Amino acid sequence: MTQEEKLKQLRDSIDLLDNMSVCWVAERLNAASRAWDTKQDAGMPSHAPGRWEEVLKSKKDLAAKVGVDKELISDLMNTIHDFILKTREDEGN
Repeated sequence: MTQEEKLKQLRDSIDLLDNMSVCWVAERLNAASRAWDTKQDAGMPSHAPGRWEEVLKSKKDLAAKVGVDKELISDLMNTIHDFILKTREDEGN
């Protein structure tokens, strides 16, 4: 296999992983939205900061176990979380 073929194979793999990442974000946003709606229907507070801290800690712990920078994961998760909060607040929920 030539270097160009190897590079193409690696790029194809990266593209697939990127596509999976986008789909993961879509699923994550959808699940969070359903949880938000369920809490509202039950008369529960929409935002649970203590729960978020637990989630964030568990993801940072997992990142450390698999050799991914904890701050990268923290930034990623917080960006998603902040987006969800802003979106729901903009909707008036």
